[in-house]
Amino acid sequence: MATDDYKKKYEDALKRIEALEKQLKNKNTEKQYEERHSIDELLQRRFGERPVMGGPRTRWELSRELVKALYREQEGNYPEFLRRFSGRKGLTVPTLEANYMRPLIEDEIIELFEGRTGMMWRWKVKIKKEP
Repeated sequence: MATDDYKKKYEDALKRIEALEKQLKNKNTEKQYEERHSIDELLQRRFGERPVMGGPRTRWELSRELVKALYREQEGNYPEFLRRFSGRKGLTVPTLEANYMRPLIEDEIIELFEGRTGMMWRWKVKIKKEP
């Protein structure tokens, strides 16, 4: 008798845990969707529509990938980020910095500051969270 009662309570607790996990997963998915939507709006305002072909299209895609990478990391070591990103995309560090990073700094999307370990960067634009 007593074991059946505990067994039933245990099964009920497992069902509640599953329901709470589903609820939490749905909230996280909604939050990620809202952030992705806000980032897409920022990218649309900043870079406009995707060019059809040629050099502008490559530059446009690289700029969007850079902003998304910066947003994912939020902050970090500036020279290290430049080295990693330029290595992945086949650019030189001076080209990446002059042609892609400087405009983002000037538009106040990211900011540079001196940290204890050297030059650091952080994401500056506030992404609106939709209710």
